[in-house]
Amino acid sequence: MHAQETYDRGRATHGLALAALDKRARALGTARLAVAAAGVALIGAIVWARFDTSARTAAWLALGALLIVFVALVLVHARVLDASRMVVAALRFHERGLARLSHAWGSLPDAIRSSLPL
Repeated sequence: MHAQETYDRGRATHGLALAALDKRARALGTARLAVAAAGVALIGAIVWARFDTSARTAAWLALGALLIVFVALVLVHARVLDASRMVVAALRFHERGLARLSHAWGSLPDAIRSSLPL
C-alpha cells in the first residue's frame, strides 16, 4: 500500500468519526439545555406554586434527579469533546501527510516548514 492511499484512507475514516462525534456532541448539548430548562422551571414551580408537603418533597427529589442527570450529561459531553479533539489531531496528521506528499509546503504550519531542509 502506498503512503498516499494510507493517508487518504486515514483522512476519510477520521472525517467520518469526526462527523459522528460532532453530531453526538450537539445532541448532548441540546439534552443539557433541556435538562437545565426543566430544572429552572421546576425551581420556579417550587418557589411560586402552592404545593402541599408531599408534592413539595417530590418536586425537590425531581430537582435532585435533574441535577444528577445534568452532571452526568456534562461528564459524557466532556468525554465526547475530548475524543473529538483527538480525532481532529489524527485528521490533521493525515492531511499534513498528504500535503507533504503533494509538496504543498505552504499549507503546512510554520514550525514544520522551518525544519525542512533548504
